[in-house]
Amino acid sequence: MLQRTERHIITNSKPHEQLCFNAASLTYIYALISPINNKIRYIGKADNPKVRYNKHLSECIKRRTYKECWIYGLLEMGIKPILKIIECIPMEKWEERETYWIKYYKTTLTNIQDGGGFSPMKNIETIEKMRKSLTGKIMPNEVKMKISNSLKGRIITKEHKNKMSQSWQSRKNNYSKNDLERLENFKKVNIGRKHSEKTKKIKSKQNSGSGNPNYGKKCTDYCKQRTIEINSKKVKQYDKKENFIHLWDSSIEASCTLNINKGSICNCLNNRTNTAGGFIWKFAA
Repeated sequence: MLQRTERHIITNSKPHEQLCFNAASLTYIYALISPINNKIRYIGKADNPKVRYNKHLSECIKRRTYKECWIYGLLEMGIKPILKIIECIPMEKWEERETYWIKYYKTTLTNIQDGGGFSPMKNIETIEKMRKSLTGKIMPNEVKMKISNSLKGRIITKEHKNKMSQSWQSRKNNYSKNDLERLENFKKVNIGRKHSEKTKKIKSKQNSGSGNPNYGKKCTDYCKQRTIEINSKKVKQYDKKENFIHLWDSSIEASCTLNINKGSICNCLNNRTNTAGGFIWKFAA
């Protein structure tokens, strides 16, 4: 049976599965323990530790960090890390408490950063090592083609865009003031800056001829159609008595079909002239 105590903690029958009572203003500092030697190997913060624990297990296959490699090694042996809730704390204190616990167990941890904030790594030496390891690496053409084929024809719906926006806003609420200031500085860093003439010439040489990533490529019919659909506006055709005649997908389509000058239709659409080709033209609402 689960019991709620006065400290907002729910205790399960297993000692390593202590969970705090779910409250909007509370969050959790948790640890991942090695089942081999019972040492704490990772400290983290999560609003839902069990969901975060499952994410650790699913992401370890990428093996990008020490933590992921460690978890992957355990799974290869048929065992999993043990989840333990260290603290249930107010949301505004999580950075301070996470930093404290990482320093406390630092000698055995796989954590890259010292806690707090959203930056995946603050260690300059680690960043430099990663930079050197990736310098000169070229992605194979097979991998490029796989990525290209997986993204072709992919359409992001408005519902999906709204979900991404909501997800970003919810994550933004958990960032500290320093993190938000850094984000704003990233946006402002290039505002008002101009390339020198030397830089312009270098970029021009790099992007001319075969140096241009689109050199020799032809736009597919599907790509052309998508470009027309995105950029074109529907227009309505009326006679001089303003009786509706036809709805066109774009002014270009109407121009080509009826053999009316496109510029004349545009002038009518923008109220520069009253008619074009003997018809009244208006943008569809």
